[in-house]
Amino acid sequence: PLFNQSAFETDAAVAAEAPAPLPLPAADAPTVTEHKERLRRQLRALVTTVSSTFGVGHKWIHATLNQRCGGNVTTATLSEIEARLRIASGWLARRQYDGLKQ
Repeated sequence: PLFNQSAFETDAAVAAEAPAPLPLPAADAPTVTEHKERLRRQLRALVTTVSSTFGVGHKWIHATLNQRCGGNVTTATLSEIEARLRIASGWLARRQYDGLKQ
């Protein structure tokens, strides 16, 4: 016979008991990696602004952020990148850079 009823019933029972697949993220929702990259771009722009505002080299600003937030931006978590953004924004808001200088 071409059709095996018992195999069909077994496959259907297994499929009914299988856990539902995880939902896929919406096509327009950014992944964690994309979100991190967007925040890193914002941080680079902010570091450029801090650098030109206070006359401090980029490497010193990043060194200060590394010192205060731990590690470096390439391995930072989302919360660490957000903390870096808050610190750099705070310098601009206070009009005072209190980090490492050459």
